[in-house]
Amino acid sequence: MSDLNSKISFRLARLVVLMGVFGCGKSTVGAALAKKMCKPFIDADDFHPKINLEKMSSGALAMGLGLTMP
Repeated sequence: MSDLNSKISFRLARLVVLMGVFGCGKSTVGAALAKKMCKPFIDADDFHPKINLEKMSSGALAMGLGLTMP
């Protein structure tokens, strides 16, 4: 793809989904990408129940303690 085509595609993108394991930087990359694209950033972490956020931040998932389904 030529440089011009990649710039056009980048500007026309409507939705970008970042996926990966917890703690790999999806939120950081997503926020920067959204800013660069002049698009809103929606972080899936904002939709987790509080107990799941606590497990993720404490490293409980790495110890095999799963998420709680709402």
